[in-house]
Amino acid sequence: MSDEIEADMRVLLRLAGVSLPEERMPVMLESYTRWLAVARVLDEPLAYVDEPAVVFRPEPGAQS
Repeated sequence: MSDEIEADMRVLLRLAGVSLPEERMPVMLESYTRWLAVARVLDEPLAYVDEPAVVFRPEPGAQS
């Protein structure tokens, strides 16, 4: 794994006031790396029609 990713994670932990035992760092770093991949996908914009069904879709002329 990248030294840059590990450095970023350590900074984020420090800023959050979280301390981890060094023996836990490898598994937490692996989890953080996997989370970064998920976060990249979730950050991609969706078209309005692709949004979940619970999204309010106003219809012209509808009264509330």
